[in-house]
Amino acid sequence: MKWITKLAFSWGAERLRSVNYNPYPSVNILHASKMGRSSNKPGHKILCYDPPVGRHRDFEIAWRMLPKRQRECVECRFVTGSIIWDDGNMATWGQLTKGYGHGLNKAAFKSNVQYGLRRIEYVIEK
Repeated sequence: MKWITKLAFSWGAERLRSVNYNPYPSVNILHASKMGRSSNKPGHKILCYDPPVGRHRDFEIAWRMLPKRQRECVECRFVTGSIIWDDGNMATWGQLTKGYGHGLNKAAFKSNVQYGLRRIEYVIEK
């Protein structure tokens, strides 16, 4: 397995973890102390997911630079595709294309993922 594919799967696992960590990221649960009376504005947000820095952040930035179709396919393959099903297996290319393929056939979906990964690899190495 190439390093970019390993990175993509670990990025997908981190994206899944971030979704499950805090479902209400815009809700602020801390408020300024009434004793300090310095301001009545809410305080900092907490319980938000802190994504790892480094390669995952580089991957995320490069992923956001992809064209829409490639971005959707890469996300589908490495985020949705990394979910383990009830039978203990990950989704196959055919299952991903049927369920989340955005109207593409299997070959087009697979080529969009491969082109997307190549572009991400190029941006990260640049």
